[in-house]
Amino acid sequence: MKWRCGGCGAKYTTEEYLKLKQGLSKDNDEIDEATGVPKHGYIGICSCGYKFHNENWYIQDKFKAGGKNICISTVDMELEQIGGMYYETVIFDVDKSKEDHMTLILSKYHRRHKTKKEARDYHIEVVERVKDDLNEKTLVE
Repeated sequence: MKWRCGGCGAKYTTEEYLKLKQGLSKDNDEIDEATGVPKHGYIGICSCGYKFHNENWYIQDKFKAGGKNICISTVDMELEQIGGMYYETVIFDVDKSKEDHMTLILSKYHRRHKTKKEARDYHIEVVERVKDDLNEKTLVE
């Protein structure tokens, strides 16, 4: 498993990632008085200056279809998944509780991608497909 910098593309093993310079997760983070630790923790900073999990690429589309408020989100996970996948597209019904989100996350449209181009192309395609499908049938198979 590798961590990939969203800025320069450098890849790090977990051991290498943990040795990276650390920075505040949020620039103006509050320090917990009791522990002296920032409330939002620390993140790794690549040698190019990119802050992991703070500046990662994503696309998000929100729309109403089939009586549902839908959010389609495609993100750069920065952590390699099985098969070299770094990007993921998920679909949410924003009116459902967190527990109910799982049925939509596991829908036929959930997908992981190797490249940003694949992720972007699929995101554009799936927005139209979901809009069409929700006006005809349920999203979940």
